[in-house]
Amino acid sequence: MNSNSSMFQNILEVTKEALWIIDKDKKTIHVNQALCHLLDYSFDEFIGKSPLDFVDEENQAIFEEQFSKITNTNHRTYNIDLQTKNGMNISTVFLATTVYNENNELIYSFAMITDMREMNIIKDELCKANEKLKISENVIRTILDTQENLVVVTDGKQIIHANTAFLSFFNITSLEKLLDKECMCIWFTLTPSFFHRDRRGHKCNNWLKEIEQSGWRVDGKDEDGKIHNFIVVSNPYPNQDGMYVVTFNDVTKLQEEKEFFVHLASTDTLTALHNRAKLNEILDFMVKKSTRYQEIPFCAIMYDIDYFKSINDTHGHLTGDVILKELSQLVAENIRSSDFIARYGGEEFMILLSNTNLDYAINVAEKLRMLIEKKPFKNIHITCSFGVYQFVPGDTISDIIHNVDTLLYKAKENGRNCIEY
Repeated sequence: MNSNSSMFQNILEVTKEALWIIDKDKKTIHVNQALCHLLDYSFDEFIGKSPLDFVDEENQAIFEEQFSKITNTNHRTYNIDLQTKNGMNISTVFLATTVYNENNELIYSFAMITDMREMNIIKDELCKANEKLKISENVIRTILDTQENLVVVTDGKQIIHANTAFLSFFNITSLEKLLDKECMCIWFTLTPSFFHRDRRGHKCNNWLKEIEQSGWRVDGKDEDGKIHNFIVVSNPYPNQDGMYVVTFNDVTKLQEEKEFFVHLASTDTLTALHNRAKLNEILDFMVKKSTRYQEIPFCAIMYDIDYFKSINDTHGHLTGDVILKELSQLVAENIRSSDFIARYGGEEFMILLSNTNLDYAINVAEKLRMLIEKKPFKNIHITCSFGVYQFVPGDTISDIIHNVDTLLYKAKENGRNCIEY
């Protein structure tokens, strides 16, 4: 297992929530120990199987219908009963999110599974207490305080109760001070239509029922100003019409993991520049933009290191790698922040200059050529050859790459350490 795989596994294993990673064929490629523990299967018993294999026959059709929606949208939650190895059904909330490549093709589906048994126990306890007319604020507070997630009881317009986790997250010293607040919209980052209409004109379209039906994602700042991502789950309060128990499940780590995987998929590990896949994505965007707004030009610069094979043969590949990294840093520091740079492959690199004509792009290439020629890399003097091409309406991505590549090799044929355009 390489270091990156070890890093991924460590990230997955420190997460308390059960995690499931599924490939484009809807087959399991990784699970963490939390999921193994939840369903009582070993890691190997998950690999290669579909999540549908872990649902009983009665729930198969329901899960299959919801599972088919995962590839069509991100950040959706579903109520799913999963079956353990001994045949017991577990009530869970399934959060699915997907990652696509530059061709908008599905690469992975990630799922976070939240065990809802404890929450259902709380609902049952509330129901029993209500039936016996023995519900009190102290009983409710005790039940809510058993939760690590943020939990409130609300009628949609006012918070009736909140657990200790909620108060601590927002650094509120007492429930009484919280109850003085008019609306939950002051605690979370959401669209105004999410909440009710109050005297200040805030608007809501029955947000509690919307959460109950489809789930929501919101952001909230803790007392230190750090933003957390939450999945919001809403359940009707037993025997109390219009009252709901709303749980805010913190999925910040899952979101960070997703962003890490997306970053990894678009980054060259040696130079820390963007990779060829990300280059194609940005190039496609720029072609579409310039095609639509023809007065906005852009240019591509392709360059590579002259006689790089000779450097590797003479000084070794480790020295060659250091040169590639130092060269990448030098160029990245001497182009505009709006410009895009990627490692195309080997010792070849490409820069995309938005809103730029050919004359400016040639000046940029010449500036870089001179900087590289004057700077020693590991006490080795190198030079680079450049091809510069301006987008012409009608060009495809392949046309641009072919044309700028042809200009680069023309520079090679003309003696290297020069620019062709």
